Amino acid sequence: MGEENVEEIGQEIEVFIMNHGLTGKDDYFMYHMTMALYYFYYMDALHAAEMIDDGEVFDETEVGIIIKNLQVAKNTFLYYKSSLAFDIYEFDVNETITMDGCVLEKGHIMGNQENARRTARKWFHRFKNKYANRKGTSSEEMMDKSISQDFFLYEVSLYILFLLGEDIDYSFVHG
Repeated sequence: MGEENVEEIGQEIEVFIMNHGLTGKDDYFMYHMTMALYYFYYMDALHAAEMIDDGEVFDETEVGIIIKNLQVAKNTFLYYKSSLAFDIYEFDVNETITMDGCVLEKGHIMGNQENARRTARKWFHRFKNKYANRKGTSSEEMMDKSISQDFFLYEVSLYILFLLGEDIDYSFVHG
């Protein structure tokens, strides 16, 4: 990646953060908020793709804006995720996650949505209870594989809960 490209991405991230009113927050807070924004932009892109596929709409300008917003949201989320200075398994919203009675596949829930909701809530609450007071934990302590798995399942749980239209209680994240 060229130096100019890195600088351009950095400027896009700054503008993205300012546009969403998230300036002056710490990296841990930003990790959570930018993940939520990325998932919302991703779901918006999925919806637009479905509408195009169904022949309902095709506005090149709108599609371009949606794709650009998704790209910047993802870059911003990955920036803050990497700034946490510990290794986390990478959750790709397109990967397949199998749960009891349902599957998260290609960004959609297939099967029993109530089972998906129950599983996602369980993963979310486990993360919330375990990491609510993460402040002060050293990066060496955060390198543990089970911790990486907890963050992975947390990311999956948030995506599922957003897909199902659930409200998320972020009170455990202190900005």
